[in-house]
Amino acid sequence: METPDTVPVFAQRGVELPVNTMFSTLRDFWLEDADGRTSSELAELLDTAARERGGTGRVLPQNVSQWATGSDDRKPPSWVLMRLCSWTNSRIVLTPSAVSIEPVQP
Repeated sequence: METPDTVPVFAQRGVELPVNTMFSTLRDFWLEDADGRTSSELAELLDTAARERGGTGRVLPQNVSQWATGSDDRKPPSWVLMRLCSWTNSRIVLTPSAVSIEPVQP
């Protein structure tokens, strides 16, 4: 029988996924993928992707910073996480007790 001490962290009511940490890790992978990339360039690419999807909101460099740190309680949209996974050839692996970001195996 499960007790509060044995229920995995992400199987507990009210526990949210660490999307800011996930975004920060994926952003770092993207930045490291080529010399000289900047967060401003990432914001531009995400903004273009958002408009291609018919979005009306803008993705600004400030958003990239806020999503990475969680300031103002800002969280990245799921499509941004998935787009970064696509661009970095990564995947998010979620289990009841952990979240990890791993390279996609060929």
